[in-house]
Amino acid sequence: GINAEYGGDLGVMLTRTRTNLDEHFYGDHQPLTPPPSPRPSLGQPATTGATLTRVRTNLDDSFYPTPNSNPPKLATPAPGQAAGSPIQRTRSNVDIEYYGNKERDLSSFLGMTELLQHQDPRPHLDNHSPNSNPTEKLCAHGRDRVGILSESHRFDALVGTSPEFEVLVEGDAAELGAHEAAMYHETAGRHGGPCIFFSTKPTMSTEGTSTTVDIKRLDLNARQVDTVFSSTNLANGGVVLENGRILFCFQGSLEWAAGLYSVDPRDWSSWSPEVTSWRGWALNSPNDVVEHSDGTVWFTDPEYGHKQGFRDSPQVGNWVWIYNPRTGRCHPVATDFDRPNGLCFSPDETVLYVTDSGFETGTGTQDPRRSRTVYALEVRPKGPDDPTHHLGPKRCCYVTDSGIPDGIKTDAHGRIYTGCADGVHVLTENGSLLGKILVKGCDGGVANLCFADSGSYYQGTLFILAEGAIISIKLNGVH
Repeated sequence: GINAEYGGDLGVMLTRTRTNLDEHFYGDHQPLTPPPSPRPSLGQPATTGATLTRVRTNLDDSFYPTPNSNPPKLATPAPGQAAGSPIQRTRSNVDIEYYGNKERDLSSFLGMTELLQHQDPRPHLDNHSPNSNPTEKLCAHGRDRVGILSESHRFDALVGTSPEFEVLVEGDAAELGAHEAAMYHETAGRHGGPCIFFSTKPTMSTEGTSTTVDIKRLDLNARQVDTVFSSTNLANGGVVLENGRILFCFQGSLEWAAGLYSVDPRDWSSWSPEVTSWRGWALNSPNDVVEHSDGTVWFTDPEYGHKQGFRDSPQVGNWVWIYNPRTGRCHPVATDFDRPNGLCFSPDETVLYVTDSGFETGTGTQDPRRSRTVYALEVRPKGPDDPTHHLGPKRCCYVTDSGIPDGIKTDAHGRIYTGCADGVHVLTENGSLLGKILVKGCDGGVANLCFADSGSYYQGTLFILAEGAIISIKLNGVH
């Protein structure tokens, strides 16, 4: 019945009944200051139930096309107003606020049923105006540690309207050391439950005679952390293999050979070296590793160990490698990187993403001229006479504005997640920034992250290593 009140010719006075909504906006006693010409006056306030008047405008014409007629019902649109048909109206300052000073094609807002199930469908001020700032909000369960910086509607849908994070464990960064090798394991907890494995930064012994890295485990049921292995052969990245073993990158030392070593996560004395050299040449300091569905293992090998003083001069370049456990063969697959760091595949394994962290020189200094980039490389299929994969030229996918991109993962929809100095940057498959999961108060930023297994209790949960904390967030529609 309210719609019917808005009939009439342009410029005539319209009447309606005052409601408690008017009380909210105009109050019972405070008079309205008439807006400046040419805007029509909203009229003077009155008591609840009194009649209010306003002037009919061209906006009424958009919704109620014929004067003095009832508006079309939503279930049965009037002729020419079928669902999805455009409505003509005059551009106003409201449009300027939401869509910027230039004309904007609103067709991109159509067909977003799945998106609108997860968020407020009203226009957002983020990513729609050339002069707008991204929206930032804090999140429940970790309000002082975590925030959201949204750059798109897709990111809003991913994190939800009320993102909820949980700080699973928190402590001194040097003591907890949640740094690298983030790996979810469904059954390797202390009592057979789910857990997160991770490795620490190298620490000097109290005697000052040796440097060690700990491999630790966060039991997700007990929320307790224990150390499962320590070594002066410094562990870094890792991956849970299809056969159930865990493959770690060991950066080596002046005494120990760098390389890939595997272990049964239920027996930490069962270490087995997989690859430590190539045709007699020693590896540098393997950093991160990922398994392809064909069983091959791909890893990065920057020379950070030499730059940091615990490895001899390099014998090979800063390369990306393929290792085939079935044949025992290893060979470089990409050689044009500065400091290759994290790596992961797209869901269909047609693209390899590699982070290049040359910005961090390894000597304690930063060089802003060097790479802080996520690169994408096409994974070319094996030929009939070719036993291995090859990569296409690298393509600049994303350059971070905060530190370096370190660890990197993708979800089943192809979105990219990379750890940076201010948190986790979430990208489209082509490298456009969707938004950031900001982690505050962490020393050194986010180096690594991982997802829970599909089908597990924690499916869709992203686990974030933030040095002094391990944080989880449940994401919508992710597996």
